[in-house]
Amino acid sequence: MKNFHHQERNLFASVALFSELYDNNKDVYDIISEFIKAAIFFEKKWSFSSAEVTTLLDKVFDIKIPEAVVKTTLKKRLKAQGEIVMNEGTYYLQKPNNTELDISQGFESNKKIYSELVNHLIKFIEKQERSELTEAEVEKVEAELRYFLGGETSPGKYSKYISTFILLNENDRGVQRSLAVIKEGLILYSGIRYTSDLNELGTWKHNLTVFLDTEHLFNAGGLNGEIYEVIFNDFYKLIGEVNAKAPGNEKRISLKYFEENKRDIDEFFFVAEQIIDNKATLNPAKTAMRKILEGCRTKSDVIAKKMKFLGDLTDRGIQLLETVPSPSFEFNIVDSNVIQEASQDSALKNKVLNEENAEQVLRLFSKINTLRVGRSNVQFERVGYIILSATSLVHFLAHHSKVKENERDIPFATDIDFLTDRLWFKLKKGFGDKNSLPKSFDVVTKAQIVLSSQLNNSVSKKFNQLTSEYKTGKISEQDAKYINNSLRAHAVTPEEISTAIIDSSLAFLTDEYNSEVVLRQKQLLERQVSEGENAKKELVKLQKRLRAELKKKSKAKITFLFKVSYLIYLFTVVVTILFLGAAAYFLIAENDTILSILFGILSCGSIFLTAMMFTKKRYFKWVKKILKNRYRKLIGAEQFDN
Repeated sequence: MKNFHHQERNLFASVALFSELYDNNKDVYDIISEFIKAAIFFEKKWSFSSAEVTTLLDKVFDIKIPEAVVKTTLKKRLKAQGEIVMNEGTYYLQKPNNTELDISQGFESNKKIYSELVNHLIKFIEKQERSELTEAEVEKVEAELRYFLGGETSPGKYSKYISTFILLNENDRGVQRSLAVIKEGLILYSGIRYTSDLNELGTWKHNLTVFLDTEHLFNAGGLNGEIYEVIFNDFYKLIGEVNAKAPGNEKRISLKYFEENKRDIDEFFFVAEQIIDNKATLNPAKTAMRKILEGCRTKSDVIAKKMKFLGDLTDRGIQLLETVPSPSFEFNIVDSNVIQEASQDSALKNKVLNEENAEQVLRLFSKINTLRVGRSNVQFERVGYIILSATSLVHFLAHHSKVKENERDIPFATDIDFLTDRLWFKLKKGFGDKNSLPKSFDVVTKAQIVLSSQLNNSVSKKFNQLTSEYKTGKISEQDAKYINNSLRAHAVTPEEISTAIIDSSLAFLTDEYNSEVVLRQKQLLERQVSEGENAKKELVKLQKRLRAELKKKSKAKITFLFKVSYLIYLFTVVVTILFLGAAAYFLIAENDTILSILFGILSCGSIFLTAMMFTKKRYFKWVKKILKNRYRKLIGAEQFDN
């Protein structure tokens, strides 16, 4: 059956089928029973042991179920229901039914769907990389997609492309549905793998102390943005449900933090005070620092925020661990050889390991190992103590072979996705009500978190590089401020990640970005601005010259029109005089005396002159009005005031 080349796609199809069956109110044991029968039926393995069935599940469906769970399923479900019989330690399958065929067909159908989804993702990455991926690279992409959906904290080479792909297909219901089903199936699958007795689901029987790292303390206080706060609150709510089910007032799961985290908090708020006093520069990638400084004008404002933050932690029952037993030689994890080998392994992945930070992490691991009394090879619920961290270095070291020597050991640190998934599965919450699912289950939210984290990590590294270059005099203060502002534009919280900034964000993560590149871009922009200013000045000069010429022409035209108007007026006067003279000539009677004629002429002339003076004033006022409306924008209204 497992003839498809990529095993990850078989796993995707299997866990998706897990989720679909679970959504149909199937019991976990019933689901495993169906897979067991399908694997046996397909391989025609009519007699078998629990170990052989465990191997078959891995071979056919690429799912690794603990043998203890398989053994319980065989005895308490299949044997009890009469579907298998047992004779001298060997199981025998009775007559198969249609359910085996249904599982096989459902698996093949899902495999086709998820193969198309992965192929779509591969094509997208090849387009971004502008080259065809090799077979090994394709398998790497598929593995990283599984890590991404399964809650892996440390980002891989292709995680930025996976996140971008998910965000760009945010409104594609088919893609989002397929990814969500895989995610839910992986939660179930992970829960089954880490639970030896599924009959214990619904309760948490053992005490667990979770030590929050500094970033999760900030998340609890809402300093790292809305999404991180919601995710932490979902986790915190599940802890409350576990504790509420404990007998009496017993607290099954407690949240604490180490003295080292308290020192980190003190130093963080001290730097905030320094920034207020202009004695330090804000690292734009520090979201919590930006939140702390928001609205602060004095150092006392910062101190007030610190007191409120610590008070909020106390109110939530998140306490400082006052005393920790000093790690004995037996439980000490700090070792220069471990750090050296981890550094070499990190270099193979093109990552630089800070040895001082690594040593600090191993010291915390030593404390956890001491509290566990060296017992890590137990069920997760029985481990007793674990660190909850959002730092990639912590997870890298927690799973390093020199630290976690036995594959079955519970690591000294985990992430909030894993713990939330475990609590959700343990409480038998299910996936029916999508609105009540934790925010961390949403694949779009996970994509936002991954991209935001990578952007801020990149900004932080470049800010540190910028600070070093400024201190050594390689760049000026003005250039340093310009680069810092450029970096600030790429420092975002998860909720600020959207399709609108995807292209610029991906370019920032993909392209070579350093101070020389930024300053060259600055010089280019300055040259373009300078050229633009010069062009603008030349345009203004040209406009002034054209306007002056237009004014000159307009004034000449106005003068000409006035002259024409005046000639028209004179012509009208002359014609009127001639007309009146002719009229007078024909009106003179034979008996009129010279005196009466002169008196008549003077009377008519005075009336005529008065009328002409009145008409002249109104006439030229009318002419000015017409010219003013037509030419005022060209030469100004003041030209008509004289």
